[in-house]
Amino acid sequence: MDSVESSARVTLVVIRISMAVLIVAALVSQFIFTWQIYARVPRYFVKYCSFFTVQSNLMACGCLLLGAWYALRRSPGPAQFAVLRCAVTVYMVVTSVVYHMPFNVITLDQPVTVTWANTVLHLIAPAYLLVDFLLAPGRTHVRWNRFWIIMTFPVGWIIYTMVRAPLVDWYPYPFLNPRFAQDGNLSVAEYLVVIALFIAVVDLAMIGLSRLPLPWRLRSTVPAVSRAEVRFGS
Repeated sequence: MDSVESSARVTLVVIRISMAVLIVAALVSQFIFTWQIYARVPRYFVKYCSFFTVQSNLMACGCLLLGAWYALRRSPGPAQFAVLRCAVTVYMVVTSVVYHMPFNVITLDQPVTVTWANTVLHLIAPAYLLVDFLLAPGRTHVRWNRFWIIMTFPVGWIIYTMVRAPLVDWYPYPFLNPRFAQDGNLSVAEYLVVIALFIAVVDLAMIGLSRLPLPWRLRSTVPAVSRAEVRFGS
């Protein structure tokens, strides 16, 4: 049994590191490709990093590497990591769903996107983060009041984007631009409300799922968590 658990743990570590490397490769590949086209655009690096997709995937990369480290140590990690893991999963799921939503009728300019990188960032990575969160050993409960902590980043991103965008005359996503929206600012406001509500729903769903028991075989491989960690994270 120990050899089986050890092999499973090593496999999980390798998969998490591999996914983190794939995400970094996709981000760098997309940046280099578009930089060659928009090299003269002022502060392009800042603009690139202003995408919710980019920020979410960067956080996912860090979360996966931390998860690999804790898995290697046979530890679920501190309660704060459980919250981080839940939050990153929420952000990645939202990234994928919003990208494919019907109201996003003005799509990204395909000639300036790297197809495989786009697929990794909007589909493969979010799908893996969700599966990892639901099934991988080491998941601990997230307290319901952590809902507000998880919501901090997307709310902050919305405020940052909608304050900065008019000042620099650039919106990271077309549906946030009043000039492209059907009813101008009203349509943008409606989009933001819908997205905020959707994020809240996904947030609550992930917290709820974190409190469900792991499948029997995986649960048996999870090390015991200290009482202090349980009190903080449940």
